[in-house]
Amino acid sequence: KLLFVLSDILRPIWTQKLIELKSLSKQDKTIYYIFHKIHDYNEIKILLKQLEYFLKKLAPHMCCIWSNKDDLPEYNEQLAQRIYAQQNIQTQSQQQQHLQQQQISTINTNNNLYLRSALTGRLNEQTPHQQQQQQTIHHAHSYPNISSYAQSPFGHSNALNTSLGGGINPAADFTLSSPSPSVPTSGSLFSSSMHNIPPTPLITNSTNPNQQFFLSATSLSSITDLLQEIDYYRTICHMIERLIELLSLWQIINEHRTDMLIERLPESYLTLFNGTSGPFTVRTLLELDTLFYDTLIAALLTSYEQNESIFDQLMGRLVDECPKLCPIEKLILYKVDLFLKPSTTSITNQSINDQHQRLKQACQLYKQVCDRVNITSFAMTLYTFRMYDELLDLCVTAGTKRDPCNQALNYYYGQLDDQQQYIDVYQRCSECYQSLIDILELLYQRDGDNILKTNDGSLTLNEFIRHCLSYDDEFLHVKLFDWMMNKQFNEKIKSYRQITPYLERFIRYRLKLTNFNDYITLDVAIAVLQVVKDYTTLCQVLLHLIDLSDPRVTFADRLCYLAEALQIARSANATLLSTSQQIKPSNDSQLSELIPTLEQRLQTAFVQKQIYTDLQMYMRALETHTITSTSINEDLQQYIQHVQDSIKKLNLALFDATELFVDYAQKYELYECQLLLLQLDGNEEPTILQTIWRRLLRKEVNDLFPSATNLTGGNYERIMILQQHLIERLRNCRKKRLRLPMDFIRSELKQIVHTINNLSDHGDTISSEDFSNQILSDL
Repeated sequence: KLLFVLSDILRPIWTQKLIELKSLSKQDKTIYYIFHKIHDYNEIKILLKQLEYFLKKLAPHMCCIWSNKDDLPEYNEQLAQRIYAQQNIQTQSQQQQHLQQQQISTINTNNNLYLRSALTGRLNEQTPHQQQQQQTIHHAHSYPNISSYAQSPFGHSNALNTSLGGGINPAADFTLSSPSPSVPTSGSLFSSSMHNIPPTPLITNSTNPNQQFFLSATSLSSITDLLQEIDYYRTICHMIERLIELLSLWQIINEHRTDMLIERLPESYLTLFNGTSGPFTVRTLLELDTLFYDTLIAALLTSYEQNESIFDQLMGRLVDECPKLCPIEKLILYKVDLFLKPSTTSITNQSINDQHQRLKQACQLYKQVCDRVNITSFAMTLYTFRMYDELLDLCVTAGTKRDPCNQALNYYYGQLDDQQQYIDVYQRCSECYQSLIDILELLYQRDGDNILKTNDGSLTLNEFIRHCLSYDDEFLHVKLFDWMMNKQFNEKIKSYRQITPYLERFIRYRLKLTNFNDYITLDVAIAVLQVVKDYTTLCQVLLHLIDLSDPRVTFADRLCYLAEALQIARSANATLLSTSQQIKPSNDSQLSELIPTLEQRLQTAFVQKQIYTDLQMYMRALETHTITSTSINEDLQQYIQHVQDSIKKLNLALFDATELFVDYAQKYELYECQLLLLQLDGNEEPTILQTIWRRLLRKEVNDLFPSATNLTGGNYERIMILQQHLIERLRNCRKKRLRLPMDFIRSELKQIVHTINNLSDHGDTISSEDFSNQILSDL
């Protein structure tokens, strides 16, 4: 039916030639393209508009609603459910009425037959004509209308009786050929609607809960037919809408100079006009693709690039009459190209001020459609001309228009689910700032190449970042923070903490996201949390940095972090003790509980520092020995390598007392460190202490008297040196508050002197009693 109506409307112009090729005379071989206006354009456009209006009114009958997004009908299942529920109520009531009438008719017929049989004496006999009449059923054939199909939704393969072609989908194999009248189908919804039969009224609630879902209650063939009819219906709506715009576009083209248009079209498109592939008709307009019309519109607008007023008037008319063929964003891009053409010329032809003025005008145009077009290329053009304010203003405006509700920011911080709509918003909003990220990469590479700053108005990397952070756009700040985090610019980020108010939220989210395991985040968090005075979280950050397995955190850094964490805990404890409230802050209470653990770890760290220092001195002595030695033993080389590995390990982490004692102090005979570790561990076992002191004293003797041969000659001087050395060692142990078993030390000193005297060939060099008393009395 619709194609029949559309055919009647288009028949007068369907085969009309829109373009002809003629020459002015036989002698003149120049060929001119003659454009023809469409016959009765205004009347045909009015008829098409009326048909389009009728299709909009038809949408509820097709279980569709008219979408404001693309101005086309969309299938609505809720509407289908409501229609089906209304039809089901009407069907049930009519079936009940028909059943009651049939029962009454049957009773009357049986009574009449009984009376006639009783009168003739043949109660159970029937005439052959009566038997034949009961066995034969006669139907009265008539053309059904919409009301009869609405009463029996399952009587036809299409439940809503919206068939346009007998269950075959014309849109599935639809060609843009000349329309021909289709065979009308009995009970067609379009034929009924054309006779002004009102649509079925809709109800708000379904009365039968078992029929709540229309598609699930319909057979598969009915579902297929319904969707096919909806697809066909949408195709016709789209075709009529496109046809109206194409005719309007052709009318606009004929009102302007077509010779200027022909000059600007490519040769490949002119072949469509010369008739080699057939006459150029209205049918040809429908068959051409969007690329052809984009080229045609661009050529039309370019014809008036020197006349801005006509250009703007033409743009306005194209937007009003051809909104789908010529969307506003496409026309604005054409106008932007018009502004940018002088900007690409040489400086001698155009001044810098004029270039900037045209770019500012183009930027204002871009802002109107920046939520629908890609701004990256134009943003790079603004950067090329050092227009930083316009660049940032354009990016921020585009981000605001694409995401007015800050959904991208909320999605970034994990406050929204991973739904596709939120992902799309985040990606579209990120595209607005991609040009800024690209510029940061260029500046980063330029600064990395040590290119000197010129006086052409260009900004350095730090200046550009500060300029970006001066804009109050949180999502822009977040994108910059992410980029700087990836570049490991933790020092730069800390220097910007006074500029941006959004760094604290970003850092707290990053701490949660990385589970306190990222060094850059933890390092920046220290500076941020110190500013906001969140000492509880700061102490937590410091504790994670102490145990972080990262080569960038040295032993000296860990020691500083540990001391700072202990200071924070003590300050919190002092605040907790000074407050007069009965309810104490829970965070301060948790920090005060960490004080004993932190103190013990700090003392252990100082022992580790001493071990580290002693091993470095030991390593230098070994290196000196290898330099002066003529031959180096392979075992010595391996031993040196083990010492170097131990020094590296001590610089990469903090160890507990047990690990330090077994793996380092005991392994390398660092007896003072062993005594310190035992004291920290609270081990007061006398046997262990005596063993360590014995080894410590014997080691001092062995360092001065490596062998028995060295005991001959000059022993008194060496013993005096040993005495002074032992006095200094014991004084150092006293300063470190190590436990000194005086009786055991006195006994060991006497034993050492006795051994030396026995090995000496000059008798007793010194009295053992005097030797021990002299050492212990000076402590």
